[in-house]
Amino acid sequence: MKIKNINPLGDVRVAALGMQLVKVGEVVDVPDEVAAVLVIQTLNWELADKAPKAEQEAAAKFIADNLAELAAASQPVEPEVAPEFEPIINTEEV
Repeated sequence: MKIKNINPLGDVRVAALGMQLVKVGEVVDVPDEVAAVLVIQTLNWELADKAPKAEQEAAAKFIADNLAELAAASQPVEPEVAPEFEPIINTEEV
């Protein structure tokens, strides 16, 4: 599947491609299992222009299949609050 780097931060190294550098705007041909991981990052990757209908449908399925996880991951994280404690005060003289 051919996908295009549209990352607003520019060029990226892709671990799933052996740390290959992919320049912004560059189209790369990747295995379907790698495309599945990348195209769900809709702000960073998209299908290449004029992608075949089968690839468009596959990408839409990858995104739909992972929609719940994507929504959960985009929620703000609540910081953990440390439990309250009472300081230990040594009243014995040394």
